[in-house]
Amino acid sequence: MLPPTTSGRMPREPPEDRPPLSELAPWMPSKKGYWCCRSIVNLFYLISSLLLLVYIMVFGLLMFIFEIPKMFLRIFLRAGMSGFGMIVEHAYALPICKLHVVISRAVQQRWGRRRYHSRYLDIRTELSFDGEEGSCCFVHAIPCLTDNYCYLIIDASVESSKAAAEGHTGLPCCVVDPCDAGAVVAALTLLSDKHYAAFGGLSLEAVLCTHKHWDHAGGNTDLIRLAAAQSRESDEGDARRGAAESAGEGESDGAQPLARLRLVHPMRVYAGEDEDAPGCTDPVRHGEHMQVGALFFEALAAPGHTVGSLMYRLATPVSHVDDRPGEGQLEAAFAGSSSSSSPAGLRMDVLFTGDTLFSGGCGAQFEGCDLDIEHCFATMLAEVSLPDALLFPGHEYTSHLLEGRVKESLDTWGPVEPPGQFLAFCGAYYVAAHRRANRDKVPTVPCTLASERLLNPHFDRGLRRYAEIVLALLDAQATPDGAAALTD
Repeated sequence: MLPPTTSGRMPREPPEDRPPLSELAPWMPSKKGYWCCRSIVNLFYLISSLLLLVYIMVFGLLMFIFEIPKMFLRIFLRAGMSGFGMIVEHAYALPICKLHVVISRAVQQRWGRRRYHSRYLDIRTELSFDGEEGSCCFVHAIPCLTDNYCYLIIDASVESSKAAAEGHTGLPCCVVDPCDAGAVVAALTLLSDKHYAAFGGLSLEAVLCTHKHWDHAGGNTDLIRLAAAQSRESDEGDARRGAAESAGEGESDGAQPLARLRLVHPMRVYAGEDEDAPGCTDPVRHGEHMQVGALFFEALAAPGHTVGSLMYRLATPVSHVDDRPGEGQLEAAFAGSSSSSSPAGLRMDVLFTGDTLFSGGCGAQFEGCDLDIEHCFATMLAEVSLPDALLFPGHEYTSHLLEGRVKESLDTWGPVEPPGQFLAFCGAYYVAAHRRANRDKVPTVPCTLASERLLNPHFDRGLRRYAEIVLALLDAQATPDGAAALTD
């Protein structure tokens, strides 16, 4: 062994005295042989690593270069979208903006799995009248475009049914928001032949328009035009038959006419007086009434989505409701007093909300604010007192909105919320998603006022806001200064 050096370090032993590496670590690969192959492999990996580094740098730089204009585009687009409500308010009523209705219809018919987004031909809601056996009215939800609903309301009271069966003149009816006149006429023709042939089909007398947007009022003028054309054809046919009979060329064989759709001319189109709705012939205001056959409707102002939006309340004495997607029935007894502003003896149980209310949400406030939507929902609570009142929204948004509510509840749920409300959200979302996932795309409308008071956040916010106002008033009355201020 070598002696230590002056620095204190032990000198290294000669290489010939070291044990071989294979004895110290026999698992290590031997360095003998194939050194040329290893050099080539190492060179290949080095070149590959450099190329991969260049690849990442080039495409990273390209992404950064292209992300800069995208960032500016998002900023400019956000600035433009902030004024989207003004665009809808002032430009959406122009005829050129009806183009998106045509595009939606073309997309649904060309690329959709079926011509309509929901099943409708064998589904209807039946409202039975009190005091008259067999007297009722029917509501059909007709799918239009990609997610709209047009509602067909048919008067099947005893008097109307008897007159239609004897004269084969068709049952009186009206439609709510016929956005696509072609689809609506085709659906009404099928329904009249399938369900109402014994009464001579259907006689369309009026249109109830909730607001001016083309996806709700796009078919108003077309229905007016079709009614006028059908009236001219009928008059010409009557003149030809009269001339033939007077000339002795033919006689009537007394056969009953085929069941079909009759469009009454002139067609009445109701819309808000503050709304520039296409084809409006009868502007109405809050509280005014309309009559179609034996059915009475009341207009309820709902400004917010548009300044002149309306909801239509069907004023009928109702004993029970049958919602028939097949053979099943759902009967619920209604109780409540009549509205003082309505025809005597009528109870209000059905509301057509347009874009004011969806199941689980509401339409965007293009021409209003949050206070307006709170006022609209307070109007529903004040005017429609029955908890099982039926609400017919204008769009099939239920599954999407309830999914958002469930996700929101997962993040924000707290101990102050009512017990069981989250389970109610989950149950309602499951039912809606199951209906929409069904091959037949079963509609999720109508909904009830009681369920919406639990599921719709706007009812909850409105109630809390008014509770805060009432508590503030009570606190003000409790102090002399506050009571004096309230008196003044």
